[in-house]
Amino acid sequence: MGTMGPKRRDRNFIYGVWGTLFALVLAVGVVGGARAASPAILLPDPLSLGLKPGEAGKVALRVQGVENLYGLEVHLSFDPALVEVVDADPAKPGVQIGGGDFLPNGFVAVNNADNATGRIDYAVTLLNPAEPVSGEGVLAAITFEGKANGSSPLKIDKAILASREASEIPSQTQDGVVGVSAGGKAPPAGGAQNQTPAAAASSPTLIVIAALAVLVFLAAIAMLVMVLRRKRS
Repeated sequence: MGTMGPKRRDRNFIYGVWGTLFALVLAVGVVGGARAASPAILLPDPLSLGLKPGEAGKVALRVQGVENLYGLEVHLSFDPALVEVVDADPAKPGVQIGGGDFLPNGFVAVNNADNATGRIDYAVTLLNPAEPVSGEGVLAAITFEGKANGSSPLKIDKAILASREASEIPSQTQDGVVGVSAGGKAPPAGGAQNQTPAAAASSPTLIVIAALAVLVFLAAIAMLVMVLRRKRS
């Protein structure tokens, strides 16, 4: 069996370096694309609602950009001295909020609005054989009535979006505000944006992957330069 010549060895080495580099870049692209998917967004709609004292208005709880949603658990808070939740179903005990149409025929496990403490707890899930839903839609609707002048935060304290397999879907939330004044003018919107740990964890991972890709690229260039110099000598 003949031995491989120097030129052929160098050429094979170069092809191997660039082949490895291409495979690594491709892998980074695949992994990065999977992890870089934008988290779903849960927010009040409108973000800012203006009411007069004694006037009622509705805020929808909307989700955007969600994939394979099957269930939701959400906890909100507001200032009970300024606004109160209008009961969506007076025939039932307690105070409830209204449902949405994004999880059609979902089973409502928890629905409670406490006007004394300013807290709303709501949980709904689809049931088999229903299929998960994706995209954008209304998950719940809250009717507020103005009590006293001022601006009440409408804060999403906690939200869990779940898939059919009961795994948490990465999401972020946007807080809203309900203003009460004689003119019923909506206050400026500017509630805090909050990101779930699952969504936040993807960004540092992508940074690490990108840094490794750059290092591999620089290493490949350095090896290629060494081979070219050796061929010229």
